Amino acid sequence: MMGTGTGANGVHERLRLPATEVAPRLARRRVVEFCRELGEDIAMAAELLTSELVTNAVIHPRPSATAHSDVAAIVLHLHRTPDRLRVEVIDHDPEPLQPAAGPAEDLSHGWGLQLLDRLATSWGAQPLSVEVGKTVWFEIHASADR
Repeated sequence: MMGTGTGANGVHERLRLPATEVAPRLARRRVVEFCRELGEDIAMAAELLTSELVTNAVIHPRPSATAHSDVAAIVLHLHRTPDRLRVEVIDHDPEPLQPAAGPAEDLSHGWGLQLLDRLATSWGAQPLSVEVGKTVWFEIHASADR
């Protein structure tokens, strides 16, 4: 864990995850615990969406993004207020999101952006301003109709 804080703007936490197959499991476990106060529906949606984003960061890195082991880490930033959750997944892959044409024939992958559209109140991606990479984020508002 990199840091946790509480203030007038809510609770936040930053975690550094290894860019390996264990990262999605660690991220899921942490996000469920972090957003427990927001209710089961939000926790379940956040768990699924976080898993999708972290899994993508693990399985789609470019060779330049994994050249150095400390650079290959994924950062998970969580922010919670009483009625909102924001999750950011920061990776060091400079490539923008590449939407899949749709789910694979065997339905095993290709659902990520469709799930974001369906379950998140809002979401987006932006390149990092200081380092090479990007942040992919989503928000779920407790009072919003999704």
